[in-house]
Amino acid sequence: MQHRWFFTVAILLHAATTTTTTNTGGAFADASSSVQRITLPETSSALCLDGNPAGFFLEKAAGESKDRDKFIVFLQGGGLCRSQADCVARSRTALGSFRRNTSPYRVQLLDDEGSPFYAFNKVRIPYCSGDVWRGTVKRSSNWAKLPIMGHSIVMAV
Repeated sequence: MQHRWFFTVAILLHAATTTTTTNTGGAFADASSSVQRITLPETSSALCLDGNPAGFFLEKAAGESKDRDKFIVFLQGGGLCRSQADCVARSRTALGSFRRNTSPYRVQLLDDEGSPFYAFNKVRIPYCSGDVWRGTVKRSSNWAKLPIMGHSIVMAV
């Protein structure tokens, strides 16, 4: 039997569509949640601003869903580092470190039951590169030797 995988990439603005959830409540807090937090290998070139590996959250589609072979990938927004000081400051926050992204964020377009993507497998890639997902520079000589690896993060996922 041949399986067909459909990949839909949704690039949406963080401020307009996401909220952070914690383990005390929200869409991913119950024990039946199938969300996995996956850190990319240290050997990959997919590094956050803090120099540590990037990662993503994977929520598998429910068992018998007709859309269980479909995926949607959400790239979290977060803006561009506008200066070296800005990038250094970001590297110490969730916008610059996957280590600080301990729980997935809710995206209304993906998570509401009325959404056409509700039953898809969901890949949520937290923003930690400060480069609008475009960078491929492992150690920038101009930016305090910070990795600018957004494109590499997307490709590694």
